[in-house]
Amino acid sequence: MTQYRTLLTTEFPSNIPLPKFRLFQRVRFEDRPNCKLVGEIVGMEYVTSDARKIEDFEQEGWTYRIKTDEAANPNPAGAHIFAWEEDVELLKEQ
Repeated sequence: MTQYRTLLTTEFPSNIPLPKFRLFQRVRFEDRPNCKLVGEIVGMEYVTSDARKIEDFEQEGWTYRIKTDEAANPNPAGAHIFAWEEDVELLKEQ
């Protein structure tokens, strides 16, 4: 079976740091205190200082959309959860 990889590139303004994680990486993240979940990154966006003020976010920076594993998630059907970059860690391959 042939596997294809697509590399998506974009240029960011110089004041925006590059994201720490990539699409489709398996990660662990803390959904709420003492509740770590596992999933796959399916989207990401950078919250700028202007967007933070307009949308009333607590902070600015990278946020990731993570599709959680159904077995590990208390919500049905493997819900998508948004997590800030500092709450996400790469899941080591097993």
